[in-house]
Amino acid sequence: AATAGEGAGGDSKLNPGSLTGEWEGQSISNKKGEVTYWKGTSLVFECTRSGSSFIRGAGKSIWRGRAIPFHVEGTFDAKTGRGSLAKMHLGAKIRKSVAYEILVEFGKQGGEAKITGSNANSRFVLIRVKIESNPSGSMTTDRSTSTSISSSVGGVKAAAAAAAGGG
Repeated sequence: AATAGEGAGGDSKLNPGSLTGEWEGQSISNKKGEVTYWKGTSLVFECTRSGSSFIRGAGKSIWRGRAIPFHVEGTFDAKTGRGSLAKMHLGAKIRKSVAYEILVEFGKQGGEAKITGSNANSRFVLIRVKIESNPSGSMTTDRSTSTSISSSVGGVKAAAAAAAGGG
């Protein structure tokens, strides 16, 4: 995958709207290696005329057998792909926010799209599994990415183990 700055077809800048769709992945805690799955995460990417890029969306965290709804909001630079993301859990018992530094990446010619993020306690990888096919919001499977979640997540596990001194 290329960074946002490499763009599809050699463009110098990413079109954030082209990343809108359904994303899935997982985060791993650095201390205990606990896994939280991000399921059905619908993300919308927007860019303002000033060049600021925004991410908004919602999904469910699957943690210790619980499904916990969440919202996400963030910003990133369309040239470098670097930015920040806040994940706000909205569960009845679990209501906490987690902030991450992120890197938005996408493959050449509309290929694999990926977001990686980390903070002092955990890291995550999200892969786009469906792309928005039209303005009505219906989605289609992005076959080029649906099989690569496990390989990308394996990299997160290795990085988390290394950060925790176990790898």
